[in-house]
Amino acid sequence: MRKFMQIFFAFKTMVAVLTFFAFWAAIGTGLCGDAKTVAVFPFEMNSSQDLGFLQNGLFSMLSSRLSDVGKVDVLDRETVDNALAKAKAGGLVKGPLNEGLARDIGAQMGVDYILFGSLTHYGESISLDASMVDVSGKKQTLAFFQQSNSMGDVIPLVNSFAGDINMKVFDRNIDNKLYARPQEENPTLGGLQYAGGGDSYGGGMMAMQASQGFTTHLKVEEVIRAMATGDLNKDGRLQVVTATDSALQIYHLEGSLFTEEISLDYASYLRIIGLDVADINGNGYPEIFVTAMTINRETLSSFVVEYNGSSYTTLQDGLSYYFRVIDSVDGNPVLYAQDKGRGPYAGKIYIMSAANETYLEEKPIRVPKGTSVLSLARGPVREDGGNEFLSINQHHRLVLINDAGSNEWESTEKYGKTNNYWITGEPAADQTVRER
Repeated sequence: MRKFMQIFFAFKTMVAVLTFFAFWAAIGTGLCGDAKTVAVFPFEMNSSQDLGFLQNGLFSMLSSRLSDVGKVDVLDRETVDNALAKAKAGGLVKGPLNEGLARDIGAQMGVDYILFGSLTHYGESISLDASMVDVSGKKQTLAFFQQSNSMGDVIPLVNSFAGDINMKVFDRNIDNKLYARPQEENPTLGGLQYAGGGDSYGGGMMAMQASQGFTTHLKVEEVIRAMATGDLNKDGRLQVVTATDSALQIYHLEGSLFTEEISLDYASYLRIIGLDVADINGNGYPEIFVTAMTINRETLSSFVVEYNGSSYTTLQDGLSYYFRVIDSVDGNPVLYAQDKGRGPYAGKIYIMSAANETYLEEKPIRVPKGTSVLSLARGPVREDGGNEFLSINQHHRLVLINDAGSNEWESTEKYGKTNNYWITGEPAADQTVRER
């Protein structure tokens, strides 16, 4: 996942920059009848991983690189999605896009060019295959295919393809340096410095915004599975807790760098998937609520850690709960816990209370079936004082839950996928594997 984290943060930064340019481009747009129109279709993603963020990033990057005020107009994503949906509903699109289908859809949309393609990811290698189609058929389709052994090369590949289109289709030369992330000899931004040398990010990183951009404060070799913050030892400064598979790392900020205070190792069979920090027992030292599964992904073995004045101790372990701390209306933290059930979307969710270094189920809350406490957030959403929750359900839909515990609204888009999984216990179609 380290490459995915690297490319994710690269896209987030890139999209922010491109949005800035698009804004000023929009201000200067005039009513020019000679402008060519381009529809960028969402690229097909061929990967065992969820690359939705990369698909969105490709659309944003290509749109921004091809837009030219008064000369080239790129349709927005909503317009393109609606046109594709209409074509599918009308039976025009029944399989993968090709040059002929692109021309037919483009003619219905009234655009001059259609850009479509695919991105294939396997192991560490990646390939980009794309076509720029002249809807009128007067110009030959511009095809592009490149591959690389690094996910980090996606942006250079897009730069190269966009440069070809601009030069060969629109007869303009765009310097790719315009789209490159700025590289400084001294990696200091706004008084903040990188927390280590080298060019690779390692397994996980933590970035904070500076006055001139973003800089890395923390790099670790393993993947960061969860993160939380709190004044754990009452020293008046904020600690940052990160979790790798079976360990916790506690840091504090010194100047511009995060310094590790301690690393706490736990049983190697644990797989930590969630962290929350709050003083639920009221003794002044916030507890660290660690949601952990066992390595077989079938059972929970969560635990609670607290600083006792001299060291970090485990208050409870082997707990069959998913934990989540959510602030109440008055701002006080409330501990919620979901029992194991048949999975993270099946168990009952309780408000918990502390008693003699243990945590007891105080009362259940009313939520629809298919709700996971790990994705639960509290309102009010629509009106002040309303007792509402937001959650991402087992179908990856964002839902609004009313005071009666029913779904008030559900999104059509999907959100919230992660690389966490659990074994359902039910056999899959292939009897040699288990359903995840």
